[in-house]
Amino acid sequence: AYFESPAFRHSIGQFQASIELSSRGAMIRNLGVQESDLNLHANGQIAGDLFNPKSLKADISYILRGPLTGWLDPALAGRFVKLPAPFSSPGAVSGVIAVEGKMSGELADLGRTLETEAVVQLEDANLGGWRIDKGVFKGVWQSPLLMLESADLRLGDGGVRIDELTFDTSQADEDLHVKVDFDNADFRKLLGPALNAVYPL
Repeated sequence: AYFESPAFRHSIGQFQASIELSSRGAMIRNLGVQESDLNLHANGQIAGDLFNPKSLKADISYILRGPLTGWLDPALAGRFVKLPAPFSSPGAVSGVIAVEGKMSGELADLGRTLETEAVVQLEDANLGGWRIDKGVFKGVWQSPLLMLESADLRLGDGGVRIDELTFDTSQADEDLHVKVDFDNADFRKLLGPALNAVYPL
């Protein structure tokens, strides 16, 4: 099946929902969507007249999981996120992502009004040549700004912690200034794709 709305365009393998409709909007008791390895579960409410939708304001709690490349498809999160180099080239990003959070926004204009607070976990990820065994990110996305509160990354036996960071997802070439703490981190893993440039140090 193929589902299309102002906020979502994608094929769907399974769809389950328990939703109460009224003149004031929709109460979503349970919403489940699955397509291949992509899973989404949500609940919350949408305020507004569904039959005359001048404004439909969503307040939703959600959990999603699946391959990172699947969620970054242009029909899904890729509609809103432009990855900076070297993450934007084909095959540069892989791994499994799980996100638990809350979002709000105007469904008719989600690209500009989306706000979400979430905890993001990455497993067995490759980000532009950097290998991450496990990563936990906490932050807020107020489109188009991604405001990172903290990130803890495990690279082999070592780790890296990143403190507050703000990134404009609408600007693919924006410079990033990051404060980083290292915990027994392997220098070679930290270099990632730059290792070949300094080999055999």
